[in-house]
Amino acid sequence: MLQAKDIDLIGVIDLVKEKIQHLETCRSDIEFSTVLNEVEEFKKSSINECEYFKPIPHNRIRRVPRKADEIAVDEVIEDPLQNYKIKTYFIAFDTAITQIKERFNEISSGLFKDLSLFSRRRMEEISNDLNKLPVDAFKVFSDTYSKFVDREDLKREYVQFIKCYFNFEKVKLIPTRLHDSQSDTEDESIDHLQSYLEDSQSTQEPVEYFTIPKLPLNGCSLLTVLKVVKISGLQSVFPVLSIALKIAVTLPVASTTPERTF
Repeated sequence: MLQAKDIDLIGVIDLVKEKIQHLETCRSDIEFSTVLNEVEEFKKSSINECEYFKPIPHNRIRRVPRKADEIAVDEVIEDPLQNYKIKTYFIAFDTAITQIKERFNEISSGLFKDLSLFSRRRMEEISNDLNKLPVDAFKVFSDTYSKFVDREDLKREYVQFIKCYFNFEKVKLIPTRLHDSQSDTEDESIDHLQSYLEDSQSTQEPVEYFTIPKLPLNGCSLLTVLKVVKISGLQSVFPVLSIALKIAVTLPVASTTPERTF
């Protein structure tokens, strides 16, 4: 789910927090007992009556003699179920929780939330009501990239940018037909729009407004926003925001470390 092509970045963080809490709940003696009960129920309801479930072997305990200067005594776990719970069950959950928390720490989670404000969906939502802009918007982003971005300048440019962005998005993308025609299909408009966005060197001037076909709304829309800024010549008008967008679309993304845990 987290690898969806156009996922809401704020929703990602909330989902990750929810799953971390779920994993922490599962890492308990009560949940382990629940798992054991489910195993017993499965054994009783097994279709194959001849199937034999081998119990956990009770290995011989190896006692290590204590050295002369040692004070602590090794606590030997004799119960095989208790040994499995501590050395396998708990360790598996601890490893998964640690890896996910390291990947989605306070800085990376804050960056995801700040980057979501550049998505077309959030820009449209905030442009309709500027009071929806969070008071701490771009705080983590500006702290992380303070060498390139000033927070107050970014917020000021962002407020001005979202007021006019969708006008530039409409007027700078020339339609396949200059006049209304029922023969135009949505697929043709989408194909033309995507090809036009990819051609940032185009010098054609707009002729009139037209209906924008369906575009990404969430995480994938950041690149679309940056391309519209470039072809509209807005880089000099919103220099700080342009730099922030370039940083946003070039951030390396990987989820292999948490996935390797499983």
